[in-house]
Amino acid sequence: MTELTGGNILSEREKFECIQQELKDTIAKSQQCLEQKPNESLRQYAQRWREVAAQVQPPIQENEITPMFVDTLKGVLYDRLIGHPAVSFADIVMTGERIEDAVRKGKIPNMSRWMGIRSNGSD
Repeated sequence: MTELTGGNILSEREKFECIQQELKDTIAKSQQCLEQKPNESLRQYAQRWREVAAQVQPPIQENEITPMFVDTLKGVLYDRLIGHPAVSFADIVMTGERIEDAVRKGKIPNMSRWMGIRSNGSD
């Protein structure tokens, strides 16, 4: 089925792609509001973020969700995860938790203040 809109004929597939792009744009804008809170663990934030992303219809593909999520991170998490070859959202969260743990233990020095994570050191 096609529809005449402003002199353009759009196929059902083109309409679907337009709607999907609008939804992706909406989620990208909402990412600016949906940021990790200072005392929130990465796991808590990831769960909250994923719940919001799950509300998008049609659903966003897994291979699109992971980079969108990483783009919302800041500081050492973003720096360390931006080039991570993770294939899934769960991989990114697990790796991020290891980074948070290393910051807390002082193995990644002087980075905790960027993330709002308390380290055992005297930062």
